Amino acid sequence: MQNKLVILVVFALFAAVAFRPTKESKTAKAAVKMQDFVIDISKYSRTIDSNFIVIPQNGPELAFEKLNTSGKFRKSYLDAIDGIAVEDLFYDGKPKIDNYRLQVLRKLQKEKQVMVSDFITQEESIETVKAQSSKESSCSIRA
Repeated sequence: MQNKLVILVVFALFAAVAFRPTKESKTAKAAVKMQDFVIDISKYSRTIDSNFIVIPQNGPELAFEKLNTSGKFRKSYLDAIDGIAVEDLFYDGKPKIDNYRLQVLRKLQKEKQVMVSDFITQEESIETVKAQSSKESSCSIRA
């Protein structure tokens, strides 16, 4: 009887941990919903105007399956978009490179046009940010 109770308790603990929704699974589900939403917008819009352009702002991880930027692209998402726009890649109150997003965008740039907008508030930082953006071959808008 005690062995059955121990097994039952262990199984219950395992089930509670193994099948509990995790932050990652919720994030992955939300990402798939967003990918599907963008794909649906693209499909619908292009039935009305075949030249309709879809350029998501930020969220470059959405281009990858399960948000895994080390993995494969989600082809249906890439087919639905014409480029990706990001902001604050080289400037965030001061010249500062967001290395994580830069690495993701370097991979994505092989497939799609990447457009960067940095809102520069320091006159002396303009040339630094401009040089970094040009070095990365991105279409850069400095505001």
